[in-house]
Amino acid sequence: MDKYKIAGNHVLFSELDTDSLGTNYRAGVIKDKKVEKHCLLTQVYPDIARSPKAWRRVKVLIEGIKNQNIPGLYCPQEIIEEEDRAMLVYPFINGKSFEALLADTARTHSAMELELVFSIVFEIADALDNSSAIVINKKRSFHGVITPDNIFVDFDGKIYLRNYGIFPYLEDAPGLL
Repeated sequence: MDKYKIAGNHVLFSELDTDSLGTNYRAGVIKDKKVEKHCLLTQVYPDIARSPKAWRRVKVLIEGIKNQNIPGLYCPQEIIEEEDRAMLVYPFINGKSFEALLADTARTHSAMELELVFSIVFEIADALDNSSAIVINKKRSFHGVITPDNIFVDFDGKIYLRNYGIFPYLEDAPGLL
């Protein structure tokens, strides 16, 4: 494991991509010097984690979402805060982001099946409808901006929406927006 970066009790295998929240890594949970299970780890941009108001609001929102256990929301299981960085740990989903699916169709010059597209749209609408009942500080929550990198499709056909409600709080992070 010497060639891999370590973050808390996680080993970072490979950098996947970046999104509005930070840099995403395929990672593993270390237990007894072995990788016990895989996960997705997002290293949050420093501008967000170092903005007390934005980061506090994001953490409260994440805890609220986690406690609601709403189907279709891809929520971090754990928040790791070290002295110089903050990370969100998501369960591992064996699938692809909608952004990667779009890239695959462009690369292969093929069309995405209409049934898959409708399935994704209906699942997202259902997750948004169910999650809008979450109230934080006496305000109903909302996603903010839905982008293809925030939509995941697992290989079993389940659709997940990631980073729910975080975007509206990013305006409190100076230098980010």
